[in-house]
Amino acid sequence: MATAAYILAGLVMADNVVERILRRDVMKESVTYQKILAEGMEKGIYRGWQEGKQEGIQLGKQEGKQEGEAQLVLRLLTRRFGDLPPNDRRVIANLPLNQLEALGEALLDFQSPEELDAWLTEHGAPS
Repeated sequence: MATAAYILAGLVMADNVVERILRRDVMKESVTYQKILAEGMEKGIYRGWQEGKQEGIQLGKQEGKQEGEAQLVLRLLTRRFGDLPPNDRRVIANLPLNQLEALGEALLDFQSPEELDAWLTEHGAPS
């Protein structure tokens, strides 16, 4: 009865008035309240899962683009200059996508490995 009174009072009175008249903990003990709460939690968990899934997909795509671009740039540089020093390979593999794209264009003009080193140093990635 107390739960029903709480619900009905909530239809015509302000929340703070209802709480002064009736105890809130009585409502929380009701089966109806518990069911509504469980449904809300289930929806919240599902929504969080969906948002996390989308974020993971986006992050995976970004990482895949970066990794693919790094592999292409490394292959092109290796073809042009032969084996690169391990440190250069590591630095290039860790460049952000926008710098990898810029390096991919710049390497067309490189005549020597020293030009690669200069480019890496100039762009904040010392070799």
